[in-house]
Amino acid sequence: MTRITFLKIFIIGDFLREDQFLRSLEIQTNKICERCEQWLGKSIVLQKGVRDVEFDFLRQIIKIKYDSRKNTAESIRQFIVSIGYDADSQKADIQKRKILRDCCFTTIPLCK
Repeated sequence: MTRITFLKIFIIGDFLREDQFLRSLEIQTNKICERCEQWLGKSIVLQKGVRDVEFDFLRQIIKIKYDSRKNTAESIRQFIVSIGYDADSQKADIQKRKILRDCCFTTIPLCK
């Protein structure tokens, strides 16, 4: 077996093992506008193990893909709550919620 073939098998095998730890999570949250989405999305992606973040504005849902070896669904929810947003049944930190933009604190659809 040549070195290149061995390397290909090793890389593909490692990639397949990574997929088995990838989990999806949908979190119901309060109103998020498109402008605040960028800030919140960047904040969540910086969390350990998070691979992808998407927003469903109509249903007010955050869709997150993460590596279950590096993070848990509960810790991701706690992070979202800690920066001022609701996460499923957990309510946002009151002090952090006070500093949210008016657009995401109320039902106004766009940032000012």
